[in-house]
Amino acid sequence: MRVRPASFVKVAQQFEAKIYIERNGQIVNGDSILDILTLGCPYGGMLTIKAEGVDASIAIDELEKLIEINLEKINRQNEQLIRQIRHFFLKGSVFLPALLLQRLPFWILSTAKLLL
Repeated sequence: MRVRPASFVKVAQQFEAKIYIERNGQIVNGDSILDILTLGCPYGGMLTIKAEGVDASIAIDELEKLIEINLEKINRQNEQLIRQIRHFFLKGSVFLPALLLQRLPFWILSTAKLLL
């Protein structure tokens, strides 16, 4: 999931529609932070979002917008991190600062050399 559960719930609670999130056959209430956390969805994990009720289509549209905005933000952050990695590799350094390493998603670390 590429959206913080609290942000997702905040948007989901604005609607009368019941929002459900499914992952690997487990379905939870999209209005509950705790329920969402029980899914244990890792960074980049796949979810299915469903809504039932009067304003279900509007709710889904708003949740899609939230996810798209967050994806754009994450992509910009990842691009910045990749530029920083390139900077260190081009200087001949194989050691990245600890603060930079903490901010990197695993997939970037595992493919950083391919991106150079």
